[in-house]
Amino acid sequence: MAPPAIEIQKLTNGVDCDEAPGISIPAGETVTWTYVLTNVGGETLYDVAVGDSSQAEVSCPGTETLEVGEMMTCSASMLVEPGPFSSQGVVAAATIDGFVVDDSDPEFHVGVVPTGVTEAPAIVIEKLVGGTDAGS
Repeated sequence: MAPPAIEIQKLTNGVDCDEAPGISIPAGETVTWTYVLTNVGGETLYDVAVGDSSQAEVSCPGTETLEVGEMMTCSASMLVEPGPFSSQGVVAAATIDGFVVDDSDPEFHVGVVPTGVTEAPAIVIEKLVGGTDAGS
């Protein structure tokens, strides 16, 4: 029998982005991560736990068991910030006798500011009456 093992594949908006810089996503939009878990070992796995280094809350349809060869898809999302970003999806599970297996998969993307969008300069107005600040 093959030893117990689990694999995780993290996709960014449906794309495998294992190397920097990854895909470009407009800043302010939502990035969606999909985590595909597969029991690639020779034993049923229990207490499957999925997480992400980004601290995004990962949602799975169930975490009780993952039979040999079975796949489960989980997801998470968050708002994209400007600039480069990387995170890691992680999974851990246990065999019936408590042996723990785990795996991780990196993800990279860049939050880009759409062309032509700039921040407006700040304007400060101070009103003086007879040389004295009138606002208080």
